[in-house]
Amino acid sequence: MGSIEGGNGRVNLTVLERLKLQDILPAQGNYINLRLIRELREELGFSKSEQQALNIVQSGDRITWDGEAGEKHIKGVEINGQMMEVIQDRLIHLDATGKLEAGQVSLYEKIVAMGAVDGE
Repeated sequence: MGSIEGGNGRVNLTVLERLKLQDILPAQGNYINLRLIRELREELGFSKSEQQALNIVQSGDRITWDGEAGEKHIKGVEINGQMMEVIQDRLIHLDATGKLEAGQVSLYEKIVAMGAVDGE
């Protein structure tokens, strides 16, 4: 997963995990959180070279990519403590309310279940 200490750290994410993480980030909040969310969304996004290498295509709300290339393409994403807390709270809420999706399980495992907040 990468090193996450005290809620800060780098998390290695697959293409699907990057997309799923963007889906669960809140659209509303206070000014500081919204700025941090915008920065995280930018880091989770895909560069032109990634889009070409992964053959990413968006058609309406649906995004597809080359599955074989996507399995090998892992990006280390830096997540600060405040955003880590927001993400953990969201994933825990989805789990507690029975709304965690199959595509979010690996995110849950990396960020919540594996003790992403060592030291807390």
